[in-house]
Amino acid sequence: MVTANRTTRTQWQRGIDQELAFWRRYLASGGLNWPDEFRFRMDPDAPLQPHIAARLPAGLPTAELPILDCAAGPATTLGKTLNGDRLPITAIDALAEQYHTILEELHLQPPVPSLPCTVEALATRFGPDRFALVYMRFALDHCYDPIAALHQMVRVARPGCAVMIEHYRGEHDEEYHGLKHWTLEPATGDLIIRNEGCRLSVASELPEVNLELDSSPSWLTLILRKP
Repeated sequence: MVTANRTTRTQWQRGIDQELAFWRRYLASGGLNWPDEFRFRMDPDAPLQPHIAARLPAGLPTAELPILDCAAGPATTLGKTLNGDRLPITAIDALAEQYHTILEELHLQPPVPSLPCTVEALATRFGPDRFALVYMRFALDHCYDPIAALHQMVRVARPGCAVMIEHYRGEHDEEYHGLKHWTLEPATGDLIIRNEGCRLSVASELPEVNLELDSSPSWLTLILRKP
């Protein structure tokens, strides 16, 4: 796979203002076109989505199932409870400090505020083998180095546990603007991450993990199982 011309962090930083403008509109309007999602994000008693709960290790009490939501935006989309018990959820985002300022201005308090951290630096912040599930939604194409991000997500997952990436697919996949610098393209037994100057194979870049990929024309789910 060609690895030249990867997005640099300087290129990535040029899209920050556009990203912040979107989230300000989203929060101020109560979710723009997605009011139900907004209410779910802000609901401290929302249950963890069943398809995500199914990826947690079995047989452990809820308190021993820490989950990390990566690039979560200003408020995680994960449900906050499992079987009526509060889940130990940590959410991170590179722009968490800016989101905190916007939330304060709008007098909003999410149940799980995001902490400042890039996905590419997770192990520095949290150390290895920490989480029972590492999750990401609609954000891998926003990472300045998605392969480094995947390596870091696997590193902070506990042995035998999963990294779960969910991503919307659509007609605008080839359009790069704001923080979006990549297209995610399903392949047989692989996920290709590409842009105009770079094509990366997740299977080749992370040969040590077990890779599962499920996709449709509008959605994909990537599971990386840590040995």
